[in-house]
Amino acid sequence: MKGKVFILDFDVVAVAAHEQYLYEDGWEVYSESVDNRLAFDKIKADRPDVVVIYLSAMPAYGRALADNLRASKETAGIPIVFVDGKDKAVKKAQEEIANAIFTTQEEILGELLRFVRREPGEKADIQELEL
Repeated sequence: MKGKVFILDFDVVAVAAHEQYLYEDGWEVYSESVDNRLAFDKIKADRPDVVVIYLSAMPAYGRALADNLRASKETAGIPIVFVDGKDKAVKKAQEEIANAIFTTQEEILGELLRFVRREPGEKADIQELEL
């Protein structure tokens, strides 16, 4: 496995497709699509390498999760990647959440390459170095 990804997407149908997409790329994936408080509890209980938040449905809840993650000592260092969303939702997240990555569904696999788990001394492959 490349690493562990947590996905928050309030589109119940889409979250299953996102999970499958990342799983097929070699990631261990788990998610939440109903409750951002439950999402926070899942992340604290089973720390992922990266949290992916889709802004295309209910973006305020995604921002609230990101804010809670940043405010907690236990989760503040977990990288957050925001995906898609309307311009207004993306801009608001950029203003409110420090040190987050913003990308599109088409570019998500490339963005996640920086979070691949490696053994000490293991080198990145050439595809990762081209980023």
